[in-house]
Amino acid sequence: MAYVNKVMLLGKVTHEPKMTATTGGKSVLEFAVAVNRPYNQNGEKKEETAFVDIVVWGQEAELCNRCLNKGSNVHVEGRLQQDKWTDKATGQNRSKLLVRAERVQFLSTTRAEGNEENNSEESSGMPF
Repeated sequence: MAYVNKVMLLGKVTHEPKMTATTGGKSVLEFAVAVNRPYNQNGEKKEETAFVDIVVWGQEAELCNRCLNKGSNVHVEGRLQQDKWTDKATGQNRSKLLVRAERVQFLSTTRAEGNEENNSEESSGMPF
């Protein structure tokens, strides 16, 4: 039996991305994406929103950190990843499902290289 772990999302960044680094110096960027799903219920148009945590590593994380901000539209391709940890306050085991991005396309940006102007190359929607 073949197994597939592939995720494709098209949505809007919900908060400012947070950049950190591992003890080995590798960049890690975390952000969340809101993904809307329109549907009809009894003839009435409705919409549900899913909020998905995203993590990006390495040079891709650094580029995303320069180009993405709250409100940016993005297309994310990646895989599901289960993060597990022990809560320091309670000592209980915790976990969450997130998307480890393998490819991010910038569909719109309002920040590039630390200013408020669009950078045509980085905001062109091209993957890194």
